[in-house]
Amino acid sequence: MKKLTTLLLLTLVVTLLASCAPAPQIVEKEVIVEKKVVETVIVEKEVVVEKEVVVEKLVTPTPVPPPIKKGGAVIIGSGGMTAAHYNPIWLTCNPQFLTFPLILPALTWFDDQVQPIPQLAEKIDVNEEATVYTFHLPEKAVWSDGEPLTAEDVAFTYKLAINPAFPKAVWVRNFTSIKGADEYQKGEADDIEGIKILDSHTIQFELKEPNASFLFGTYLGIMPEHILGSVK
Repeated sequence: MKKLTTLLLLTLVVTLLASCAPAPQIVEKEVIVEKKVVETVIVEKEVVVEKEVVVEKLVTPTPVPPPIKKGGAVIIGSGGMTAAHYNPIWLTCNPQFLTFPLILPALTWFDDQVQPIPQLAEKIDVNEEATVYTFHLPEKAVWSDGEPLTAEDVAFTYKLAINPAFPKAVWVRNFTSIKGADEYQKGEADDIEGIKILDSHTIQFELKEPNASFLFGTYLGIMPEHILGSVK
């Protein structure tokens, strides 16, 4: 009986406790899904494709020049120059520039790189300051009539090129650095101080100032004084 009473009391306590306990609650959790956008990158790669291309080459045949006539006249395009004054002093155009060396020799000419090289002169001496140029002529050089070609012919030609009678000649500009050339060209002097004949085959040009390009202007064809010296 006592055990039954105790069991009933325990049952009653459990029931009371059960009735006093809070009711269970349902908690809803919010789940956030993070979305990530992955950028798609397109990598362009340049691919070089080698391809052989056959190019047709057009070859134009070189025309055959007419046969050279033996004897007769040689016609040269002279740029308006007449036979009355066909000489290097009146040089005004390329045809003349190319033909004069075939007729009259110059102290210097030009190589295939357009650099001055000796033509009539066998040797050229230049001092360190580029103010004195000395030309040595060949001792055996003669004109077509057999007369010797000398330094006097060179001096005659250069003084004629700077003569006051030719104020527009190209040589006036080329030789302006020679001592006394300006005064001679203006008629203020009777001779050119800077042109000196050292002997019959050596002529010297003394400049009033250094001029490393002087040889670029000494392509003047030399003329025979014994034929032209008396011509007005």
